[in-house]
Amino acid sequence: GATLYFVNPRWKYTTAYANSDFMNSLKQSKASISFGSVILPFKIYQKEVVGSVLYNRSSDIYDKRVYNFPGDRRIDNFGVYYDTTTTGVDSVRIGDKEDEITGGLDIVNLSLGTKVYKDLSLGVGLNIYTGSYEYNSNQQIRFTWKPAYDTLITYHPFIKGTYSGVNFTLGALYKYRDFRIGAIVKTPFKLQEKDDVQFLKDVVINGVTITSPDAISARPVFPVEYKQKWEIPLTVGFGASYRIKGLTLAGDLELRNFSKAKLQYPSRWSDPNSPDTTMDLDWNSLTQFRIGGEYAYQSKYGTIPIRAGFRNDP
Repeated sequence: GATLYFVNPRWKYTTAYANSDFMNSLKQSKASISFGSVILPFKIYQKEVVGSVLYNRSSDIYDKRVYNFPGDRRIDNFGVYYDTTTTGVDSVRIGDKEDEITGGLDIVNLSLGTKVYKDLSLGVGLNIYTGSYEYNSNQQIRFTWKPAYDTLITYHPFIKGTYSGVNFTLGALYKYRDFRIGAIVKTPFKLQEKDDVQFLKDVVINGVTITSPDAISARPVFPVEYKQKWEIPLTVGFGASYRIKGLTLAGDLELRNFSKAKLQYPSRWSDPNSPDTTMDLDWNSLTQFRIGGEYAYQSKYGTIPIRAGFRNDP
């Protein structure tokens, strides 16, 4: 099985702050496989076993913002600010600031399950967390002096982050005639994030690019392999289903103890080898419930499953 996910939101708003308007926009149009699975029943020494390989896009990361600096806009895309001091600066023109972040967190699950006693089945799954994101920003600031030395500085910080982590899912299922009840436990784990953080700037004076290391720098603000760890706590779930002829009714509840989540990072940002410090994230614990049903309609073309359901998304 597989699920194709398509999203196409449009979002714009204006924020007024300190007599200036900041434009913010979000535009996204993307399609991706958000879920895919292969389920394989087989036997080991006459014991029936079910194995599965599952892929899930756990979280999509996307945001794009444009901050508008109006000022006295005598030049396209630049806000002009005049200096009334005696420093000789005629004006400073600040361009619009653009931020964009894209990426996602993916999970690959490898599982095995089998019946251990009569109608009681147990299973275990290995969850491998992976994925990455990229952050890009761009803003130009133009300085004009007397005599006219037109200086243009382009700031474009960049972050490339990758995720890694492993935990387990333990499951149990009991079947009694047409009634089934189950439970799962997802073990706590640390999701590691490794970031390549760079603060880049280009300097051009009167059309000439300055090549000195102090003027044009590609030096990272933080070391290239800056690491931090997200402590993800325990998750517990319960569910049940009942089948009436061709109709199956089901519901489940999942408790996520996110109030215990913490973030570990080096105590000195500039030194990745410094001792870790821990910060409480002040997240809320979440409870999600899902209810639904499936009716297997028998037609001359075969069985057609008709499904409907509801869930909250805290």
